[in-house]
Amino acid sequence: METVHCLEKLPNSILNRIIDYLPQQDKLNLLYTNYQFYLNVQPLLYKNLLFTKATELKCPHTFDESLYTIVGVLNSPLATDELNNKIYDARQKILLEALTINTELCKYIENIIIEGDYHNDDYIDEIEDVISSDLLNFLMKNCLNLKRISTFNISNFNCIIPQLTNIQLKSLDQFDKILNSKVKELHFDSLNNNSINMDKFNDTDIISLFNQLDTLTFNSEISQAIILKKLNKIISESNIKHAFTFKNLKLVCYHLFDDPTNQVCSFLKNIDFTKLKKFELVLGCDDMTCNCLNNFIKFLTNQNLNLNSLSLVQKTAHREHNYTEIFDFHITELIKQYPKKENLKTLSIRHAPPNDFNVGDGFEGNYLHRKTLYESIIPLLTGLEKLICPTFLQSISGYEQMISNLLWNGCDCEHCTDYLPIFDQYILRHQYYDEVKSRMTDMISPILFGNVGRVLSSRLEEECDMFLDTIPPLNRYWNFHSSSYQITHMENCHIDKSAFPPIAICVAHFLQEYVDSIGSMIPGLQRCVLSGVFFDRVSSEESSKNWYCSDS
Repeated sequence: METVHCLEKLPNSILNRIIDYLPQQDKLNLLYTNYQFYLNVQPLLYKNLLFTKATELKCPHTFDESLYTIVGVLNSPLATDELNNKIYDARQKILLEALTINTELCKYIENIIIEGDYHNDDYIDEIEDVISSDLLNFLMKNCLNLKRISTFNISNFNCIIPQLTNIQLKSLDQFDKILNSKVKELHFDSLNNNSINMDKFNDTDIISLFNQLDTLTFNSEISQAIILKKLNKIISESNIKHAFTFKNLKLVCYHLFDDPTNQVCSFLKNIDFTKLKKFELVLGCDDMTCNCLNNFIKFLTNQNLNLNSLSLVQKTAHREHNYTEIFDFHITELIKQYPKKENLKTLSIRHAPPNDFNVGDGFEGNYLHRKTLYESIIPLLTGLEKLICPTFLQSISGYEQMISNLLWNGCDCEHCTDYLPIFDQYILRHQYYDEVKSRMTDMISPILFGNVGRVLSSRLEEECDMFLDTIPPLNRYWNFHSSSYQITHMENCHIDKSAFPPIAICVAHFLQEYVDSIGSMIPGLQRCVLSGVFFDRVSSEESSKNWYCSDS
């Protein structure tokens, strides 16, 4: 039998699978090689497009870079916003010209993500800030195989066209437009209009819509309450046993004023849990004396759950340690009591630390108590392959004694020895507006590293944690002065975005000890992501270290 020694001799079915795993630049390099590769690469290069004023984060031991072709900016923290905008506009114009001249390319485009830039002062981009209207309109009109247009960090943009199978609904006013559509993935974002009367829609059409869904997500407890109330009413009045077959589901169970537990549980009773593979829960209760979360956890553990991915998100209006510890207690109990935990492959836990990282009762002993809770359940997750904690560094920043260890008792390597004194000087020469005290006060390490953690975490998309492995992580930079509160300096400050990669390395060295500990408790763990810093386990043959870090 003849041995195949080159790509050209491989069957197209095999060749295309190989090309699909190549990073964007490698796809382009192969495309320029000869006409055969040109034909093979084109469909895969244009299939998934990501528009963003950022660049992909390099994780060479994974295939994250192969997920999407990125139309972005320069990969340098030294590039000015003006230069990046010129580059970004030029790349959009070139793409539009290419699609206009060669309309055959349009048929290859199936998935589009438009991701707004991250702003540490909480500003949200408009759609016009991220993609030109000419290009967007052209894509919507001419890409007949387009299945998905997803937007993240974008305000007030809604796209509903007939061929889309993925819809992000921004207003219930448009609910009638998706009835009798082909939609398979329905996302209810924080809606602009929640006053609509759902009774005006036909019950059969509503049930048919939700029956055909593979994915259903809610990002707002208000929109969820409206939809679930209607669905529960239809099902209860029909007196027919019902079972939705969602593969991916995100629900909000947050007790602020009204307790949603009964409504959510009634809805979950009509789901075929054997089909559910990814489950995300936003949990919280702002009443210390309430037992709603405990009851909800008991309900869940009695269901026939067999998940591949579980995402748990904290929601609270409070900043005290006690509320976070209660959340930790409930989710660790959920994991302990979950009967098929050995089948769980991905676990994501996102906390809600205050923006100024001023946690009430943020003492070292309380931190250690929370740490002990997690150490009790991590070894139980014997089948876990991915652990994602998007707010890990921000949570530690709420305990000043612990985060100060990073700055003053941290890593002794050459890099940290050179850079940590610079960031120590940054703290000495800056102030921030303390919202609790209502005045400017001296900078402290929780503010510095908490904001660093926020920016690092923005590499990950926060609207739906269960899909983090389907979107490539992006590089983000911070200028050390923008925030949701005022940060000022006492004299000329020369620290800017160029200092962000060095501090990210210092953070990665600080986190390494946690990753080593977690990895020893879960021998099969392949990836650990803490506040946007990626650690991928490598074999001893590839490296003398156990983990490759994105910020090494």
